[in-house]
Amino acid sequence: MKSSWVGVVLLLVPLAVGVARGEPTAELTVVITGLESEKGQVIIAVIDSAESYDAEDRAVRDARPEPSGGSARASFEGLPFGDYAVKVFHDENANGKLDTNFVGIPKESFGFSNNVMGRFGPPDFEQSRFTLDQPSQQIEIEAKSF
Repeated sequence: MKSSWVGVVLLLVPLAVGVARGEPTAELTVVITGLESEKGQVIIAVIDSAESYDAEDRAVRDARPEPSGGSARASFEGLPFGDYAVKVFHDENANGKLDTNFVGIPKESFGFSNNVMGRFGPPDFEQSRFTLDQPSQQIEIEAKSF
């Protein structure tokens, strides 16, 4: 009986220390696969709400890694546990925007967390949403193009 209480205490001490310092945080690693070239950069946006998801420049974190060997990777430390969505696109000409054709169809590859695609436009936050609830978590997004 005594040993089971010791085990419970040992499990709760790290949790109590984390709570005393504030909310628990995590490192999120985003791996992008399916890139067709090593040109330009991959723009990754980590978003924490539906309101921010639909607005430009409202990411809680972003990164612009260079592609290599058909993939790119970025890590984001210190993210509070919670719900997030990730948007990415391969900015091959490094102009900082997703280039589209005359009807608005992307000319550069793109992707979303959960590897979801929208029917007539991008998927919404709820479709892309995932829960960050571990100290270290990795997601993989396959970039797609039309």
